[in-house]
Amino acid sequence: MAIVLAVPTCLLLALTGLGVADRAHDWSAARATEPRSASCCGNRISSASSSANAASPTAC
Repeated sequence: MAIVLAVPTCLLLALTGLGVADRAHDWSAARATEPRSASCCGNRISSASSSANAASPTAC
């Protein structure tokens, strides 16, 4: 009886672990690209408004 309960439990834990690992990988990849997108945002601001928006990183 214990085997009947243990096998599905182990499979469920393994699938959950794989899902968490996949989410963690996506999260770390997104964090790795964050500074690049923030610097690109600054390049799109015109030179006339760049001094006004320099103090505010969320202005773009």
